[in-house]
Amino acid sequence: MSLTLLLEKYDVSTEDGLQKALNEIEKEESDVNEALSNALSRACSLDGKLRTVSQAYTKLGEVKNDAQTAADMVEKTAALARDVSAKVRQLDLARSRVAECQRRVHDLIDLQLCSAGVEAAIKAHDYETGKCFFSEQNQFYCCVSKWPVLPLPF
Repeated sequence: MSLTLLLEKYDVSTEDGLQKALNEIEKEESDVNEALSNALSRACSLDGKLRTVSQAYTKLGEVKNDAQTAADMVEKTAALARDVSAKVRQLDLARSRVAECQRRVHDLIDLQLCSAGVEAAIKAHDYETGKCFFSEQNQFYCCVSKWPVLPLPF
């Protein structure tokens, strides 16, 4: 309350009015001191909280840097995984080509054995055995003639 209002509210020309105005001023001063004390105690608390937030902000910067480093490592790992996956696909294709070649080599060996069997049976004049080998040889010729041409890997 302002001093002008106090002077209007109380008759300060008398001792009793002056005492009442003084009591009102003292009460208001006490309220102001209490409010100031509360504000100062909150200021100390806020200062501590600001200091804590400042330290946390510094640590947050470190965490950000660590997270960026981890993200970069994950990105490099993903690129390596893609490269490895491509190499594995190439190896798998090469393995399947090798397996197909091995199968064909085995078929050719069997064909060669049949040819040798036909030749031996003819030399021995065993025409029934020769006929069996010749029939088997023709089956192999049919299989071999249907082989697709394998594409070159380069």
